[in-house]
Amino acid sequence: MDAPPINEFFPAGAITDSSGSYEIILPPFGNFSQWFIYVIDPLGQYSGYLPQPVQMVTVMSDTTVIDLALQPANFFLRVVVQDYNGNPIMNALDEQAEVEVAVFHPASQSMIYRRTNAGEVVFPALPGENIVEVRTDLFGLYLQPRMPTIATLDMSSSDTTTVVVQLLEVDSWITGHVWVQNMDPAPCIHLFVTHDQLPFVSSVVTDDSGYYAIGVNSQYSGWKLFLDIYTIPPGLIVENDLWVQVVNPGDVNVDFNLVPADSNGPEPGPCPEPWNYPEEYAPKIVGVKDIPNDQGLQVRVVWRPSKVEFGTANCDMAWDIEYGVWRRGPAVPDSGNTPPLGKVKAHSVKSFDEAYQLAKQLGPGSSFRIEGQRYLWDFIVTVPGAHLPLYSYVAPTLYDSTANDPGWSHFRVSVHMDRNNFVIFSKPDSGYSVDNLAPVVQNVQVRLVGSGVQLTWETPNSPDVVAAKIYRSDKKGFDLANATLLGVTADNEFFDPNGSEKYYYRIVVEDDAGNVTATDAVPAKVTGIVSRIGSIPEQYVLEQNYPNPFNPSTRITFGLPEMGRVRLDIFDLMGRHIRTLVDADLTAGMYEIVWDGRDSRGQKVASGIYLYKLQAPDALLQKKMILSK
Repeated sequence: MDAPPINEFFPAGAITDSSGSYEIILPPFGNFSQWFIYVIDPLGQYSGYLPQPVQMVTVMSDTTVIDLALQPANFFLRVVVQDYNGNPIMNALDEQAEVEVAVFHPASQSMIYRRTNAGEVVFPALPGENIVEVRTDLFGLYLQPRMPTIATLDMSSSDTTTVVVQLLEVDSWITGHVWVQNMDPAPCIHLFVTHDQLPFVSSVVTDDSGYYAIGVNSQYSGWKLFLDIYTIPPGLIVENDLWVQVVNPGDVNVDFNLVPADSNGPEPGPCPEPWNYPEEYAPKIVGVKDIPNDQGLQVRVVWRPSKVEFGTANCDMAWDIEYGVWRRGPAVPDSGNTPPLGKVKAHSVKSFDEAYQLAKQLGPGSSFRIEGQRYLWDFIVTVPGAHLPLYSYVAPTLYDSTANDPGWSHFRVSVHMDRNNFVIFSKPDSGYSVDNLAPVVQNVQVRLVGSGVQLTWETPNSPDVVAAKIYRSDKKGFDLANATLLGVTADNEFFDPNGSEKYYYRIVVEDDAGNVTATDAVPAKVTGIVSRIGSIPEQYVLEQNYPNPFNPSTRITFGLPEMGRVRLDIFDLMGRHIRTLVDADLTAGMYEIVWDGRDSRGQKVASGIYLYKLQAPDALLQKKMILSK
């Protein structure tokens, strides 16, 4: 089939006969001699062949002979078309629809059109990038993908590669009119809707009365309705905004009014070029603040949007706006007294613009050594533009503020628009994070072991603990100033070889931000474990708890044939740890301990089935018990 001449649209075509011959009669268009010609197989009769790539031909005589060939395919692309929930695409009669799909291969300029059968269609394909697009609007019943689906095939690809194209079902409508001076209808005006979190677009053209009805999906709020400025008649501009955000679609009426250009500002002109005015169009950081009541290492970066996002009168620039959040990293080594980069892998680039282009490929977490910059810069995240008055993102820091070092973290925010392929960076701003939470110390156990006292404790949700100080006194309500400091440890256990049942112990835990938690005094004689007098078992024993079911407490008995480290834990049926009852070095013998039905935080657990597990050097025993309330 022959395509139109350059700069015009006059299609002509023909169907091959049984011998494969065709004849296209061209209209007499004077000097038009260059035409595009391409082959299509709409019925898929030659599913194993690739068509001739699109080519431009010059027709200089009454009859021009052009032979076209179909090439055998070695690769195939299976395209599945479904809705956003994975269901078949349906037509207006509630039957599974045929959907027209096009596959374009940019390298060879090959284009193939086919229709789906039972929701899928198979195309012959070429290695490299293949662009897949849906070409059927299905009577406005579905929103189309905003961007085409890209399928990249290489020589290692399997014979058939599958890609899925999803459409979003329309179940609601935004309606309205486009008027000229609130009086005359404006026909042939193009409108479209998009959504910041959904990759779909819907479009419509006003009829002779200026009326439009554009389909959306009511499950998602925040649709943006745009009026295409390029379809506005010359001399007219939009009276107010070019776009309106529809929060809750469904029977919503939105009108636009066109007025003469001289009644609302200057004549429409070209859009401004923000890349030529970076200071004017750069986003502005207005705050880098600590996140309260956390373990530190994070701040909230707040910035004002770029003017690019909102465009100017009748110049919509707000397509595909993205913001990037960047954090300054360690210094770049250039002398003997400069801190080394350690294991940081940085990519060398010449500018921030080049860093952003590469960051889009590498993704968050990539680091860049930018020419002329004293420090590395880390790419943190991409935030899509949403026409908000302020944006914020909780960004990680490399360290917290301490008494000796404020721990400043420096950030920049970039704005980027794919359509113009430019990026503008804000000026840097800084703040610091603070560890606001003291360590959590729980499940403290003080046990008599042999000739001493074994202390163990847990610090869950406190990964920044740096040290624990152990204090001892023979008085029950002792304060730290009058106690004996036995030692400092970075572990969650401590052994006092001179301890006995007459002593009380307190544990003071400190994190790297200087937050301190001190436990109450715990007597050494209260261990929770009772040693039975009797024979030593020949093997490890874990008896059924008693009573069972129980409420509110139960007794667990276990036996050890030899001395060793023993641990007794409670778990729920999902395998989640509830509490550690025993974690100590015990001599051989029989023991029993009471579980009061509480977790490691002292909270009562819900009724249900629980597991108790005994771990020893040469044994692992487990039983079930039932807490009934």
